[in-house]
Amino acid sequence: HVTGIHGQESDDRQWMQRVTGCTIVSLTSHQYVSRLLLRGYGVSPGTRPVAASLCAIDRLVLFDEPHLSTQAVHTILATERLQDRATEHLGLPRPSTVLLGATVPSYLTELGAGSIRVDADRESDEAKERLQALRPATVNWVARSDSATSSALAAAARRMVKSGAKRTVVFANTVGMAQEVYSVLSGNLESFGSPVPVRLATSRFRPWDKPRKADLEGPGVVVATQTLEVGVDLSFDALVTELCPWSSLLQRFGRFNRYAEFNGDGNFEQRNAVVVAGWDATHSEPSSRKASVSVYGAESLDACAGLLRDLSGDDGEGTVDLGPAGLKSLVPEEGVLEPEQSRV
Repeated sequence: HVTGIHGQESDDRQWMQRVTGCTIVSLTSHQYVSRLLLRGYGVSPGTRPVAASLCAIDRLVLFDEPHLSTQAVHTILATERLQDRATEHLGLPRPSTVLLGATVPSYLTELGAGSIRVDADRESDEAKERLQALRPATVNWVARSDSATSSALAAAARRMVKSGAKRTVVFANTVGMAQEVYSVLSGNLESFGSPVPVRLATSRFRPWDKPRKADLEGPGVVVATQTLEVGVDLSFDALVTELCPWSSLLQRFGRFNRYAEFNGDGNFEQRNAVVVAGWDATHSEPSSRKASVSVYGAESLDACAGLLRDLSGDDGEGTVDLGPAGLKSLVPEEGVLEPEQSRV
């Protein structure tokens, strides 16, 4: 039996009525953990123990993008440790949790029995092709200010369109910056040289006002925040992004030439993605704008800026391949480029 439990869909409860066989349930971390703690959303008090036992005993959890919900991971693993302390065992397989993702932080993998790297290219021709996706990038160093950052992001997006990009995504770290870049681009459409749709995707849209996936897949420029960073199956042939922590940067670049469909395209291979980063020329050190520091913290931003400075050169003209194959040669010190564990 296969079913799903999400905020927009009610629980059909058929997965709770099956006492034999295998059941596959797709659900969010909030839905799962709430049931695990006997407080399931939409679950009646009388059936909460049933939901909790099914979520806790004889089960396998595949947790995608765990860095987005570290509290849920800690809670799930804590319930496993509680079961290990039981004086009487039920004779059932031990519950297991597998964390999935390209950027699983070391402070989460250290909670379990270790990690493994799956060499997908050995098993699938399609995966092998995707792992060869080119994602060349250069860095545009700017002054530490909102105006300098927004101007650089907008200017880079215009260059992408004029160089032949059909679908460009611009990532900003805050809603305010995304709105500013969107206003600059949409308010001066003639600067593109031809009519180009400009769309905005942030978390502040009402459900019925959110841009549809079909719209985001069309030609034009999409200005977004972290809303398109993970969990969205989209591919763009041009990318502009504000500096962010290394793990977030890799996630954003996952929307760039995602399926390697642009490999071999002459226009694409002559065009690089652009990372807009703050730099204090006077003191020769990274200098991110305050709003970005409020979101990510200075340590992880400075670490990523320092790495990009080393890779691309002081002028930012050096090209860095942030595709899967290119990343194999970039092995930063473990933990240094990871975001802080707790930021509100």
